[in-house]
Amino acid sequence: MTKFIRITILLFWLLFFSTVQLIAQTTTAYSWMRDSINSIQFHHPKELQSLLNAWNHSKDSTLVVLHLGDSHLQNENLPNKTRTLMQAVHGDAGIGLIQPFSIVKTYDARFYKGSHTGTWNYAKSYSLPPKYKLGVRGMTAHTTDQKATFKIKFNKEVSPANNQLLVWFDAEGGAVPVFTADSKPVKIVSEGKGWIQYAIDAPFSEIDFKLQCDSTGRAISFTLYGMSLSNVRPGGCIWHNAGVGACQYKSVLYEDYFEEQAAMLQPDLVIMEYGTNDFLYNNSVPETLEKEIRGVIEKVRKAAPNASIILVSVQDMTYKGKSTTAARTFTELLARIAGSEACAFYDWYSVSGGKSSMKKWGPASLTQNDGIHLNGKGSELKAEWMISAIQRTVQVLNSGTPINQLLLPITEPALAEVKEELNPKPDLAPANNKKQDKKKTVALNKTGKYHVVKSGETLSHLAAKYKTKVSTIKKLNNLSSDRIRIGQKLRIR
Repeated sequence: MTKFIRITILLFWLLFFSTVQLIAQTTTAYSWMRDSINSIQFHHPKELQSLLNAWNHSKDSTLVVLHLGDSHLQNENLPNKTRTLMQAVHGDAGIGLIQPFSIVKTYDARFYKGSHTGTWNYAKSYSLPPKYKLGVRGMTAHTTDQKATFKIKFNKEVSPANNQLLVWFDAEGGAVPVFTADSKPVKIVSEGKGWIQYAIDAPFSEIDFKLQCDSTGRAISFTLYGMSLSNVRPGGCIWHNAGVGACQYKSVLYEDYFEEQAAMLQPDLVIMEYGTNDFLYNNSVPETLEKEIRGVIEKVRKAAPNASIILVSVQDMTYKGKSTTAARTFTELLARIAGSEACAFYDWYSVSGGKSSMKKWGPASLTQNDGIHLNGKGSELKAEWMISAIQRTVQVLNSGTPINQLLLPITEPALAEVKEELNPKPDLAPANNKKQDKKKTVALNKTGKYHVVKSGETLSHLAAKYKTKVSTIKKLNNLSSDRIRIGQKLRIR
């Protein structure tokens, strides 16, 4: 190994551990938060294999994250912080999805603003069914005005890594999209049905769009589905933010071009962070939600069959002065779905403090006045905890150490068991262990309702033991497969 390579590796690890240390210091500042359970949970390590592979090889190939969600993401407070933290470790592969927000009449991102001229109509994934077809960004803008323009102005020059612009669109009547970066024309490097890829001389601070039309005077039509900035060279991390304010899980099911556009992004990790708008206003989780979540997972897997998926729960909220108790119900539902759909799970509800914890976030100046949304400071804090959870989990998977503490489920109702698991008591002698297991089984059998799964047990084994049917146990526990986990508490009858 050359001296240069040794120095490069040393600098990389110094940067990595300094980032981890910074996050670790932050996690101790708020006493109600639960650092001991801040990790990504899963049923089997293979569910995070795509993320792990991309994480370990980000020097040679790009680690791509697609972050789907609602208003907690749209303004970029949270995604831009996660992007910054990840790129500090892996390198800069570009911003990812961007949006000229003014042409869809919504609020701007934290680090760039949109403006436009002419007449634009729009559709967004929170208003269903949408007026126009939607893509992976969840926002579509349409114009028949030949003089329509838009501009995206960044707060500062973007990094040189943003040297490739991908645009998804439809154009009719001879209209051709023309882009410039800091008034310099960008060149088409490749194109296909519904998309064009441009090369940009980076860095720049402004992207401008206009239409070039033929001289026949015929009617034109232009529809913009989304845009993305990335690096033409492999390596580093790119974090695509696809947050749309007020949308629900089912919003993704109405995005007609989601699969083909998400497939072009080639994500290694898809983070799904919806839920607030599904249950908040009635403080109740609708019966249809489980089917909708599973439908979105299926759609994501069609677009990116090998990507790891992390489902993120909401945190405690208040609505009209009252605590939203359905946040906990939703978290339990999401954990169960993650376990049966081979997804990973981030229990932000429990990590952020659990029941009634929003009453602590507010006085700490981490929230907006509505009791629902975090402010910029709170969003960045959440981003730090999320990246810390991912880093911890990756470190455990890479180390080959025992991973029982990462297995699903770890949710608010099971918090006492989780704390005991993460801080285990010294092992008892084998004879005492057997005695303890026997007592536990007897206590459960006395009620005739529940059983805690032990090593080697299967549904068939439990059905025979309790003289019931596998189908009955599955129905009682809402299981969609025969997979069960050590430590899982099952209702028997």
